[in-house]
Amino acid sequence: MSGTSRHGLVLAVMAGTMAALGSVFAKLAFDETLSTLCTNLIVHDITCGWVTLVSRVVCFMSVFGSNGLMWILFTKSMQYSISTVEATVTNTASNFLVTAILGCLIFGEVLSPRWFMGSVFIVCGLLLIHRSGDKEKAE
Repeated sequence: MSGTSRHGLVLAVMAGTMAALGSVFAKLAFDETLSTLCTNLIVHDITCGWVTLVSRVVCFMSVFGSNGLMWILFTKSMQYSISTVEATVTNTASNFLVTAILGCLIFGEVLSPRWFMGSVFIVCGLLLIHRSGDKEKAE
């Protein structure tokens, strides 16, 4: 794998991570997680209301920022990758995996054994695509 191709894969993973963060920001903006956290940390209801409101606005704006950055990184990853399929699959797989990890860490979501089996299939498919791209390039 050449340095340029590796650079494309890193950009695709970063793009998938930004897409996952966009989802997290959206959930934080419209979920009750922020108000629950604020209530647990701050005693005054008036202060908590303002903190929650500002936090929701910041999260809402971060959705657009992270998605914009995702598109920039994804476009660059397609430019440097062996094929657009490789960039797309890498972006999607990293988005899927990072979203699940952040869902567990931030929102306490539970991942089933079926999810782990599916993620193994996604990673195996990604490796097959990378491998076929390397063979095409070698020929």
